[in-house]
Amino acid sequence: MSHTRKANGSSYRWASFTSLYFRFFGITFLLFFSVLGGCRYALGPAGKLSFDRLYVRVVHNDSLAPQAGPLLSRALREEILRDVRTRLVNSPEDADAILTVRLIDYDQIPEAYRSDDTALAASFRLRLFALAHLNSSPSGKSLLKETLFNSNASTIASSQTSTPVSRQPMMTTSRSLARQIAAFVNLTEW
Repeated sequence: MSHTRKANGSSYRWASFTSLYFRFFGITFLLFFSVLGGCRYALGPAGKLSFDRLYVRVVHNDSLAPQAGPLLSRALREEILRDVRTRLVNSPEDADAILTVRLIDYDQIPEAYRSDDTALAASFRLRLFALAHLNSSPSGKSLLKETLFNSNASTIASSQTSTPVSRQPMMTTSRSLARQIAAFVNLTEW
């Protein structure tokens, strides 16, 4: 089998060009990953929290939101468990930190009205407001002063004469609120 080369030598030039091309990108690739490794980049949550065990009190509902307390309590525990740096415990005596959340307000605001009857709303926006407080269990030192969090969700009325009774908007609002509180707690350092 014989290899022939074109008279003008273009195949030779193409081979040398691709060889240089692969060398250049190979070196760039190696430099990129050596710099990335030198920066100690790691996937997942950054840093170590100053508390390992967290006790979450049952959410106290001072608002008029129906069933919002239990929904927020459950969603908050699920969100905290997603962060593998913190363990939930069953009693305040076993905890390094205690999280207290209190629902303080609930609004149901009309967003859109029906075209045939402007007195009846066709959709509503649910707003839920909560205060969260995190303190150290052994010393009682406040790690997170009472901070206000809020969340929204929208719902549509199923008929002309009924108000929305679906649990889905309340669950969505509670999950969003829990996500905000858990993210803030997981950034707290002593």
